[in-house]
Amino acid sequence: MTLAQDSSTDRAEVLAVDALDDIAAQLIRAHGPRVPCEFLDWIGLEATLHVRSLIRHSMKDPGFARQMQSSVAESTVRRLVHRWLAPQLRARFNALLPPVQVGGDGAAQPQRQDAWQRTAPSALDLLRT
Repeated sequence: MTLAQDSSTDRAEVLAVDALDDIAAQLIRAHGPRVPCEFLDWIGLEATLHVRSLIRHSMKDPGFARQMQSSVAESTVRRLVHRWLAPQLRARFNALLPPVQVGGDGAAQPQRQDAWQRTAPSALDLLRT
């Protein structure tokens, strides 16, 4: 691995842990003292180690490595972390996730928001699907 690849991997790992921290912070703000200690332990240990490993593995893919050199690096890493994290959170800590309604076609639908409530999607919004 070259110095440039090491630097890209380090940057991608920082972005991944930042994405994980952002989601954890939003869940903690939303639930306050009701957040189970097991969640904090899991995020701090298992999830952090796993997303760092996921990034190191993904950096072996030339396409992913190229994206880490581009302007889409942050969104690419956040998307990768969210795709891994969503089913993990649903399986372990479903009560912490935003509510989801199932539509008539069986597809999950986020709860309806009035126009004044709509903003850029948060990390929690991305976990709804």
